[in-house]
Amino acid sequence: MTTLVGWLQANPGAPVGLTLDSSVAMPDLPVTYRRVLRRLGATPGLEAQLETAWRSEGAPFDRLGRLLAALEGVEVPAAVREELVTPFIRFGHGDLQDWTHVLPWVGHAHAKFWDWEDADAHVRAPHRELVTLLVRHGYRGSISSEFGGIAWLDRDEVDIFELTREHIGFLRSALADTNAVTRSGRAPP
Repeated sequence: MTTLVGWLQANPGAPVGLTLDSSVAMPDLPVTYRRVLRRLGATPGLEAQLETAWRSEGAPFDRLGRLLAALEGVEVPAAVREELVTPFIRFGHGDLQDWTHVLPWVGHAHAKFWDWEDADAHVRAPHRELVTLLVRHGYRGSISSEFGGIAWLDRDEVDIFELTREHIGFLRSALADTNAVTRSGRAPP
């Protein structure tokens, strides 16, 4: 990322923008993802090892490598083993504030959500923070909604259109609230 930001700084006005995906800063692994792991045969111990590796420091593939090394010789169902890569390529565990240095080049914001099981903690709070961060930094572009849980949930388990409709409604409300607070001169929520 440092190389890209350096290039953007050296080439002002270049017709290049970044997409800021809210998945770079998730508060936890999605509830439905955890449930699917258990359904596939993950043990509580394996889930704890996954949690520790996911929250640890380092590049995603280094953290995944450490997890897989720790599981060497441990019998893990093949379906579970296949799903273990998901958190390391799709779910960032960092702080959204750590991404403020790229905001001048963000041309699109992507509010991705993975389930609606604990919507306040997993969707509303992080996406309200995303909206507030964007507004605070003068972002004027669009914010898209995407439900990613279909990667492991069957279509009959969720109504994707209803979830997305509810999520878009929340994003509109968060944007209106943040803009109203910003215009009033008070600190955003």
